[in-house]
Amino acid sequence: MVYDNFCENPILMMEQISSCCESGEALSEDVFNAISLNASNIKYASKDAIRRELEKIIMSPNALPGLMTLYECGLLKFILPQLDRCFYEPQRNKYHIYNVGEHIVHAVEATPQILTVRWAALFHDIGKPVCSSCDSSGIIHFYGHHLESVKIANDICHRFAFDAELIKDICTLVEYHDVHFEHSIKGVKRALARLGESTFSMLMMLQEADAKAKSPKYFEEKRAGIEALKRLYKRVVESGEPYRYSDLAIGKRDLIKMKYRAERQMRDVMRMLFEEVIDNPSLNNREYLLKRAQYYKNRC
Repeated sequence: MVYDNFCENPILMMEQISSCCESGEALSEDVFNAISLNASNIKYASKDAIRRELEKIIMSPNALPGLMTLYECGLLKFILPQLDRCFYEPQRNKYHIYNVGEHIVHAVEATPQILTVRWAALFHDIGKPVCSSCDSSGIIHFYGHHLESVKIANDICHRFAFDAELIKDICTLVEYHDVHFEHSIKGVKRALARLGESTFSMLMMLQEADAKAKSPKYFEEKRAGIEALKRLYKRVVESGEPYRYSDLAIGKRDLIKMKYRAERQMRDVMRMLFEEVIDNPSLNNREYLLKRAQYYKNRC
């Protein structure tokens, strides 16, 4: 039997689970019990092999049962102890119906099968146990959990040797997953300037999946807000109006020619010029922006 080799080749335990995720079949009781007995041996498997099988699990159509199996058989506490801890963290407030761990795995399965988004969903609330507090009414809050989740996600990504670009995208999505953007053309332009089109689109996917994994009572309201942002995003792109720093009629090279020296000063001036153009796109002409840049230089 394959589980006779779990001691010698522990990655087989994860391969059994990922295989079930891909086929849609349930793990047999015998195999489940054998994995439970040998779960601690997974620490001897290579990080590359663990990452490979984790990706198979989270990218499958059956990510939720796969992740739950990792938790229930005891593998998760050796692979991702920070995530395992989440299954012991309750969420007592009107927006949630699951504990933190259950909410996370439901969110993973609710996202499109895009690797970056699924990793971000897996990590988006992983810092909640560190930030848990209870008020006088018995309601649990997780103030600052997005920043703690970013720290943990960054550590895990480096441990599994993710490439730098993937780490950046995952951590950005985790950091902004709970941000409520202004529902206006200007608000969406600022969000796009900060995040970029690709990350903004993935963030909308993550926020919708996050909402699906909460109380269904509030889902339609949340989805309506996300759809409104998507419509505004489409209008911004189709309008051809500037919404990126690269869309400005001048750049840092122009500031250098104007004898700007400090990088921070140039960054601050570009931000101020960008805000002016966001508020009034007609101001995005070279002559005007050069004059404003000179004004800010003299002022600073």
